[in-house]
Parts: sequence; structure tokens; C-alpha cells
Amino acid sequence: FLDVSVSNEGPSLNRVALKEYTEILEEGGAKTPVSLAANVEGDADQTRLKFVVNGQEESIPFVLEKGGSKASLRGKSKSGLGVVIDTRVRQDQYGLDYEITFSNGAAASQEAQLIIEMGLPKPTDEGSMFAPSMQEYRGICATPEELESYNIDDTEEGPVKATLPTIWAGLDKQYFVVAAVLGKGQTGECEVRSENEKITVAFDLGKEGIAPGLSARKNFSLYLGPKRADKLIEVEPHLENVIEYNIMGIPLAFIARPMVWAMNMFHGWFGSWGLAIILLTVAVKSVLFPITYKSVVSMRKMQLLKPELDKIKAKFPDDREKQQMEQIRIFKEKGVNPLGGCLPMLLQMPVWFALYRALWTAVDLYQQPFLWIVDLTAKEPFPFLALALGAVTFLQQKLTPTTMDNDQAKIMMFMMPIMLTVIMVGLPSGLVLYIFVNSVLTIGQQLVINKRVPVPT
Repeated sequence: FLDVSVSNEGPSLNRVALKEYTEILEEGGAKTPVSLAANVEGDADQTRLKFVVNGQEESIPFVLEKGGSKASLRGKSKSGLGVVIDTRVRQDQYGLDYEITFSNGAAASQEAQLIIEMGLPKPTDEGSMFAPSMQEYRGICATPEELESYNIDDTEEGPVKATLPTIWAGLDKQYFVVAAVLGKGQTGECEVRSENEKITVAFDLGKEGIAPGLSARKNFSLYLGPKRADKLIEVEPHLENVIEYNIMGIPLAFIARPMVWAMNMFHGWFGSWGLAIILLTVAVKSVLFPITYKSVVSMRKMQLLKPELDKIKAKFPDDREKQQMEQIRIFKEKGVNPLGGCLPMLLQMPVWFALYRALWTAVDLYQQPFLWIVDLTAKEPFPFLALALGAVTFLQQKLTPTTMDNDQAKIMMFMMPIMLTVIMVGLPSGLVLYIFVNSVLTIGQQLVINKRVPVPT
């Protein structure tokens, strides 16, 4: 699972590679294991341990001892404080366990403090209004109450500290996570900063007073891996909270998690993530068909009433209140709900947002190809799907019933496809694939409904 190397310089991890996940770092380059190293060049320095002895940060020289899945570092500070760092890689997990032992061999009491520094290079893609970044990096300070997350903009004016004691801290790289987790009942102080082309989270585990001849221990676990719930839980159940399906503060996990489960099931059947997205789209569209049908029927009824509504406007051209009263009367007589066309669409919005978040955080899609698409989590170099979606949206607008007047309908028929194409150009191709398939299915549904529901003439 993990290919890591412990360095006595720092001390830190000077190699962090995920064996099961690969990436292409530059166009035309070869696939290499995903690296979670902290340096810009991607080959060294992750989870650096800093020691503060008696109020002064010390650079302690360490000697490295290896033994199978365990590595030990032994050193001594200038004041005579002995430090032993035992690091053990968890078998078949994306986790490492750390045990740091301080032993006081001096004649006076000493104070030891451990700070864990986790870092990642700044994302190269900053994104724009219509093209969100494909590299959503954020520092996380997990308190007992909530996840406090901070991005680059939050740290522009200086380091940002968590408002409450922190139980785990780390860095979220959209599809991957670096996190240090404390044992039950333990807390630390978390700070996020960005400088020197790097985002850093400093996790201060606090001070420990050690009497002469005695020792003290600090323990923590490190997670270095994908944002997959099953793998995160193996190291620490609280880490699952790093997978967020919220949009604008609205919790959508209860919808998104079943979608992720279904997508994984479809992939297990056919071995293609692109096909899994298509089948998921078909499944969601089928579930929502009754709501879509009611919406179209309601809009058809509104269209059938349009001649009568136009007569009311002509009869009372300057009396808006009278117009509304007469319209309400007709709606009641004909059994038409004027909100019937909009309400079903509003009910579908949480499902669409949840599916968006599910695809946005699905690590198994990372750099996975489908047909001509090189990477389902990145935008297309040339927007074939976005342009095709614009054409499909134009056709969909022509087939969809509307209660707008002819001039407004013509404007929307051209504006909607153009706006949608511009937005889709910058989105991950997996999301555009979902929206394209959804639009094609919508046209199919519309043709079926048009045969069953009379079109007003």
C-alpha cells in the first residue's frame, strides 16, 4: 500500500508513494505512483518532527536503525534529553504508527515539546469563476465539534490557528489526505500557513515536563492515502469526516454515499469508471422519472391555459391585481398548480448537487481514462463533450414545454446552451459526461412524454 522511507534529517519521511494509485505529472510523461511528499520537486520531506527543549527549538542529530516494517531513530539534545522515535508501517493499510520516547538523563527537570509539520506543494491550478480548480488543497484542524478547514486565501495574511483543541490535523489534496491523529482523549494545537511554495499544517502536541531519570511518551498515527472511507476508518474512524458532501453548508451525504456505493458496484461489474458513471446516471434518471413526468404534465396544462391567460391580460391590461385574481380562478377551475412545473425540479436539485460532490471526491476516478478521455477527473484538452452538450441542450430546449412568451423562449433557447457550454469547458470530464448522458436521457424522456401528453396547438 505504502512505499515510505524514514530519514534522520528533520527527522521526516523522505519518500511517500502510494503503490495502488498512479498519476501522470506532465503531458506525455510516464505514469508514476502518487506522491504525497512535501517538497515542490516531490521527492522528500513529509511529516517533519520538530523538537522544542526547555523553550528552545533544537536540531537533534539522529541515528537511524531499521528492522523490517519498523524504523527507529535515536538522538540526544544538547541538554541531555534522550529522544527515541519508533515508526511502524501498518500492514495492508495507509497508516504509520509513531511512538516518541523522551528520557531525561540530566540532573535537572526538562521540558519537551513535539510539533508535527505536514506539508504539500501549492497547487499549480488556481482555477477561475467558470473553471474551478482541479486541485482543492486545504489545511484541516479537526476539533471534537467540527472540521475547521483553511485554504490558501485564508492564510494570505498569515498563519491561521484552530479555535479549539484539535484531535487530528492534516492536509486534504482533494483525492488524497495526509493526517496525524492523536490517541483517545488527547488534543493538540493546530496552525495552517502557506509560504515558500508550500502549504503547511503544524500540529503542536504540547509540552511535557520530565523529572531527572524519568521518561515520557507521545503517540500518534499518520494516514497517508486516498480519501476512501474504508481505508480512512482502518486508521481512525474520525478520519472519515474528511470526505465532505456538503454544498453551501447543506449536508448531502445521505444521498451521495449511496451513489458512490452504486458507482463502485457498476465498476465491479464492468471494470470501467466511465461506464459506471453512465449507468449511475441512468439509475438516477430512472428513479427521478415520476417527478419529471409530473413536472412536464403540469407545464403542459399551463400551456393549454395560455390562450385564456392571454385573454385575461388583454381584458385587464392595466390592472395587475385583477389579472392575478382571474388567473387564480382559472387555475382552481382547471385543477392546475402554477408551481407544479417548478417544484419537482427543485426536489431534484439536492440529488444533482449530491451526485456532483460524489464525482468530485471519488478518488477511484483519479486519472482514469474512458474512450478518448484521458482523465475523468480533469477537464478535456479540447472540449468535445462540452460542445456536444451545448448542441444537446439546444435540442432539449426545443422539446421542453415552456410558459414563456415566444421572444423569451427564443432567447433562452440560444442563451442556455451557450452558458452551459462555457461552464462545462472547465469542469472535470467525468462530471460533463454525467451531465451529457443526463441531457440525452432527458430528450428521450421528453419524446416519450410528448406522445402521452397532448401538445397544445
